[in-house]
Amino acid sequence: MKTHHIAFDFKPVCTTELGRAASLQSTFEAKNVKMVGYSCNDGASHRGWIEDIKSVTSSTVEFPLF
Repeated sequence: MKTHHIAFDFKPVCTTELGRAASLQSTFEAKNVKMVGYSCNDGASHRGWIEDIKSVTSSTVEFPLF
């Protein structure tokens, strides 16, 4: 299994980029790639960010954010 690493912070541009990555998750999974996101923010911020991504991009982040 390959791993695709994404590094982001809770900013508007990163929100749209991460939303796009979330929308492509099934494409990555079809290529046997496991997606993971990295950020300097804490877990509470990640939970809020995931909701922001959903409201801005209509995509749901279903891979881990560290």
